[in-house]
Amino acid sequence: MSKADLTKRALSEAFSELLKEKPFEQITVTDIARKAGLNRQTFYYHFRDLYDLIAFSVKRRIHAILPDMESTQDWELYLVTVLNVLREERDSVYKLGHSLDQGYVKRFMRKHVSDLVGSFIMQTQPEERLTEQDRRLIAQFFGAGLIDILDSWVDEGMLEPPEHLVRRLSLFLADSIEIAVRQLAEARSTSLC
Repeated sequence: MSKADLTKRALSEAFSELLKEKPFEQITVTDIARKAGLNRQTFYYHFRDLYDLIAFSVKRRIHAILPDMESTQDWELYLVTVLNVLREERDSVYKLGHSLDQGYVKRFMRKHVSDLVGSFIMQTQPEERLTEQDRRLIAQFFGAGLIDILDSWVDEGMLEPPEHLVRRLSLFLADSIEIAVRQLAEARSTSLC
């Protein structure tokens, strides 16, 4: 592991520890750097701001469980892993959820969930059937629904086991995406889109 990776990891761990001690609004870059045994400039060398650190911390936690997440061909495994991480870090999730700018949370979720759906589309649909614009549209549409379901799951206390939730989602997601792809391809071939 490189020195830069070790430093980022130390800052991430310091942030996680501080989040257990006090609310997000009361955590400063100086607090994090001090807890990690570093200085503020080191923090800003590696991260733009606290939100950048949060994104890194979430990805790092998921990557520890699923090292090849970028190349995984199994969207269900990826989503179950993410949901299990959220469940294990429930206290931090609720603290951050109540503290963070909701616009940031929505952008973060939109990007990662749309990427997940887009990855699923790439795995299951031949490239020639869809334009990049169509692929993005389908990913955004189904991603928005998935985000709403996940948001409800978190709001309801994350009670349903992630494996059950993902299994239920997979029952209709694949067929629904296939129908959307087929209809867009037919419309494109008849010049309706």
